[in-house]
Amino acid sequence: RQYSDHELKACRCALQCKQALEELTISLKSRDLPALECRIGINSGGVLMGNFGSTHRFNFTLIGDNVNLASRVESLNKQYDSTIMITENTRCELPENVFLTRRLERVQVKGKEKSTLVHELLGVTSKATGEQLNAVLIFERAMTEYFVGNFNVAKELFLSLPDYQPDQVIVKKVVKCD
Repeated sequence: RQYSDHELKACRCALQCKQALEELTISLKSRDLPALECRIGINSGGVLMGNFGSTHRFNFTLIGDNVNLASRVESLNKQYDSTIMITENTRCELPENVFLTRRLERVQVKGKEKSTLVHELLGVTSKATGEQLNAVLIFERAMTEYFVGNFNVAKELFLSLPDYQPDQVIVKKVVKCD
């Protein structure tokens, strides 16, 4: 596949949307209005794009397995209490060290026979604090131990993370380690 910056642009755009929504939420709450929520799923691969339909009715749209996978990944955010989730296909197409991500799970979505590794897109690496970078490193070590079955080590690492309690991903992994 020839390199393009589609994945880079998609991830940057998703993070900008998340930031704008957080700012809007502050404004809404100050006026006693409910917060808005948005989840984003990003996947990479070939799709069919264009105007589809008949002369009586047609739409510009995308269709294909990769579009369906992005949609399924978007809905998985609810389970993981995350906002932006990307597939391994997308993560592999991103330049190294531009984005801060964490591996979540290997999932099998409806309509797919093969499982897919998904990651949470957390932010831009250059804007992350040392504490955030360290937390992601510890989280990744814990996930490696978890995936190879060293549950006691994984649990110890998960519990060493600062502010692990509100993080639903960590709480669910710790429960599975017991």
